[in-house]
Amino acid sequence: MEHKEVMSMSYTRKDIINELEKRGYKAIPNDVFRNNVKLEGIVIGDKKINPCIYVDDFIKSGFDLEETTTYIINIYEGSKSVDFNVNEILSKEWVLNNVFVALQKTSQKEFVIKRPTKFDGIEEYLYIKGSDYSIRINEGLLSHLDLSESNLWKRAYENTFCKEEISIQSISKAIGLFEDDYEDDFPLYVVTNKDKFKGSVAIFSDEVISFARAKGAKYLLALPSSIHEFLIYIVKDDVSLSELEEMKENMTSIICSVNENVVDEIERLGDKPYVIEI
Repeated sequence: MEHKEVMSMSYTRKDIINELEKRGYKAIPNDVFRNNVKLEGIVIGDKKINPCIYVDDFIKSGFDLEETTTYIINIYEGSKSVDFNVNEILSKEWVLNNVFVALQKTSQKEFVIKRPTKFDGIEEYLYIKGSDYSIRINEGLLSHLDLSESNLWKRAYENTFCKEEISIQSISKAIGLFEDDYEDDFPLYVVTNKDKFKGSVAIFSDEVISFARAKGAKYLLALPSSIHEFLIYIVKDDVSLSELEEMKENMTSIICSVNENVVDEIERLGDKPYVIEI
């Protein structure tokens, strides 16, 4: 069988926009920062709100210009079926019922409502969650809604950290194993929300502390798996500071390896564990 080597295509976002226009689609470039990562995107259409379609991965994956353009058109056409109601996000009551907190790397360039957390290098921000979309809250939207930032944070915390939203599951069950002995041998748990979407913020919930106490934990090592989840490793026994530092160092190596080989750059949350004393 003849082997064909896949090579990256030499075209740019501007070439894609030109190709889209040849096919009858009006498009403009749009740069977006997500989790401290700059993404090159394209917005198609004349409506006030249209999805930003990111082109980096298509260009890097070896698709030719025509294939990439076709994929982008399909994404755009498919987005028309998304149940997006502009009146919802302009409704104060709807926003208060659907505002949540999420985590990202500490950033300088994202103009969203955000603030630091107690974990160095990680900040929290506000977003609203619709039936099949999410939108970060910026100062412009906040001003339009005539809501104070403090009240919005308060409501977001209530929505995010209600007991029904929090999910804590042993790693053995999360990866499809159900052996009872496994959990005792390796006390590692996945902390997220019920939707497993932007659920890493659940690490700050009261349920995590209650769970740790019930397991007899003295410390938790909190490992930032991604923006969607944290892993917690339960340390029950008395350990010295030097032993705890050694454990952190070992966990850091694991986190860095997983980030490099498994987690997309835009979804990485950190490269070191955090210690929570119970």
